[in-house]
Amino acid sequence: MKRLFFGSLILGAFVLVTPAVLMMMAITGGNLDIGGSCDQGGVVLAGATSDEQLDEGQRAKVAAIIAAGRRLNVPPQGILVALATARQESGFRNYANDGLGSDLTSGQQGIAVSLFLPHDAVGSDHGSLGVFQQQWPWWGTIPQLMDPNVAAAKFYLALLKVPGWHAMTVTEAAQTVQHSAHPEAYADDVPAAYTLLTGQEPPSAETAESTVALAGGNCSSVAVGSVAYPLPPGTSSDLDNFGSTGAMWTNEHTGTDLSAPCGTPVLAATNGTVIIRTDEAWSGKWLVEVSTGAGQLTTWYGHMGSLSVSEGQQVVSGQQIGLVGDLGNASGCHLHFEVHPHGGGYGEDEVDPSAWLSANVGQSPVVPAVDSSANQRPAVLMTANVVGSMGTSAATARIHSLLAERPDVLVLQEVAHRDLAAIVGSASGHWAVWQPSPGSWVAETAIIWNADEFTSIRQGAEKGYKGEKYDRWITWALLRSSSSFTLPVVGMHMPTNSITNLEWRDYYKRMTGSYQRLLLQLAAAGYPPIVGADWNVSLDSAKRPWGPVRSLEQIGFTTNWLVGEACAGPTSAHGGRIDGFAFQPDQYRVVDQGCLGYAGSDHRPVWVAIGGRG
Repeated sequence: MKRLFFGSLILGAFVLVTPAVLMMMAITGGNLDIGGSCDQGGVVLAGATSDEQLDEGQRAKVAAIIAAGRRLNVPPQGILVALATARQESGFRNYANDGLGSDLTSGQQGIAVSLFLPHDAVGSDHGSLGVFQQQWPWWGTIPQLMDPNVAAAKFYLALLKVPGWHAMTVTEAAQTVQHSAHPEAYADDVPAAYTLLTGQEPPSAETAESTVALAGGNCSSVAVGSVAYPLPPGTSSDLDNFGSTGAMWTNEHTGTDLSAPCGTPVLAATNGTVIIRTDEAWSGKWLVEVSTGAGQLTTWYGHMGSLSVSEGQQVVSGQQIGLVGDLGNASGCHLHFEVHPHGGGYGEDEVDPSAWLSANVGQSPVVPAVDSSANQRPAVLMTANVVGSMGTSAATARIHSLLAERPDVLVLQEVAHRDLAAIVGSASGHWAVWQPSPGSWVAETAIIWNADEFTSIRQGAEKGYKGEKYDRWITWALLRSSSSFTLPVVGMHMPTNSITNLEWRDYYKRMTGSYQRLLLQLAAAGYPPIVGADWNVSLDSAKRPWGPVRSLEQIGFTTNWLVGEACAGPTSAHGGRIDGFAFQPDQYRVVDQGCLGYAGSDHRPVWVAIGGRG
C-alpha cells in the first residue's frame, strides 16, 4: 500500500488565480510573432464610435479586449485587429449557444451548458461561443470561451502565431485567424475599432486598415497589493446578503452590506485608480470604484456620505476614500461593497464579496507561483463510500482506518445519519468535518479535513435533485491552508441504477445539471473545485452521452482516471471505475494516485495527490 503522506504541504499558485489570469500566464511564452513592442500608453477607450453608442456591457467587453492585449504586450495594431473582429462577430456581446442549431457535430452536443454562464445574447450558429464566436471545443472549453478575457487572450495567441501578421491589413489578419465564410466582412468594422482604440476618427478607412504605429506609452497596470478590509476592525458587521432578493433590490443583490455607523471611515480594499461615477442613483451621489486596470480586479463602494479622493487618484490598500453614509437606495447607514474580478459592470462578473474578503484579506488575491521542486508536496485527497448497511462499530472502524492513511481531505459518501463528529473526534489526529443535515434531509456526503492544516472559510450544500423518496444534495467547502492557499472541495453521491432504470437516469441527468452549475459558479468566483464522488457511472469511458465523462468535458473538467497512472481494476464490487475525482486540467495536475482495499465496503477508496499548475 502506498503511503499517502507527502511531506510539508503546498499547492502552489492555482486557487486564488482566476482562470483568466492563469490563461494569461500560460500563453505569454512560446514562439510568437510579436511584430512590435508594447508601446501603448495612449490607447484609450473612447466614449463611442462615430456611428454607434455602446452600452455598459459592450464597453466592458471592449475594455477587456484592450486589457488582454496590453497584458500580452500585443502592439496596438494587434489590438485593432481584435476589436474589429469582435465588433463584426458579436457586436461586443458575449454569446451563449442554445444548441438548437442543426449544424452541430457529434462532439459539440452539450454546448447549451453555456447558458449557465454569464452572457448577453444567445445564438445557435455551429459551436460558436463568446465575444469572438470561437468554435467549441477546438478553441477551448466552454467556460474559457465564455470569459471575454480568456477568449481575447486566445485570439491574440492565434494572431501572434501568424507569420507577418503585422504587415497585413486589419481585414486580412482578422480573416487569417477567424477563417470566416465572409472574409471581407471585417472591413467595415475597422474605422469604429480605430476610434475605440485611439479616441479619434481615422483620416480614412485605408489609414485605419494599414496603420501600425498608434499612440505610445507603456503597458503597466496597478499592482493589487495586500487586500484590506474596507472598514476598520470592530466597526461593522457583514450582513452577508450577496445574491439575496427583496423589495430593496430590482434583481439579486450584487454586493454585500457592511453595517456601520454613518461617518465610519471607508478604506480601499486594494491599490488602484479611483473612478467616481454619478450615474448610479441607487448608490447616492457617488459610486466609487477602485480599479487595478482595465478588465482587471475592481472593487465598488456605495452609499457613502462623503468622499476624500478624486477622480483618477491613485490609492493604496487601506487608504481612506470616504465615510459611510445612507445615501441612495439605503434603509440605514452601511457600506455596499462589490468585487468584480474582471472589471465588469453591474450584473456581469461580481463574486460573493464576503467569501472574497474572507479568503483574501491580508494577502494578495493572486498567490505567487511556487517552485514545486523545493521539498514541497501536493495535497492528498481521498474519496470513499461507507456502505449504508454497515453498523456503527464497523463504520467507525472503517473511517478510522481511512483517516489513519493521513489524507489532507477525506470525502465520504453514504454517511446517512451517522454522527461523524463523534466518529472523527475519536480518531487519532485532529480532524474537522462538514456534515450538513438541516431539517429532515441528509446530504449523503460529508467532507473531513486535517484541522492542523486547514480551516473552513465557507461551506454549504446544493440540492442535486428532488426525488419521490428522498432528495440528494451536493456538499462543498472552501478550506484555507496554513500555507495561505484555498482548496475548494466538492463531494457528492450520484444516483444509482441510471444505466438500466429510465426514472433514475432522469434523476442522474438532473443532478448532472446541478453539479455543472455549482462547479461553474465556484470556478467563476476564483475557486476552481476538486470533486470527489461516487459517480455510479464509469469515469474512464465516454460511451454514454449523459454520463460524467462527457458532462464534465462540457464544463472543462476531466477525471483522475483519464490522466496519470491509475490503479488497476474496478472501484466497486458491482463493476467499473465509478469512484474518483474531477478537476480542471488547466488548474491542477495529478502527481500520484491509487486505491485502497474494500475492507467491508462494496467500494474501494480512491486517493489522489494533486498539485497546481503554478
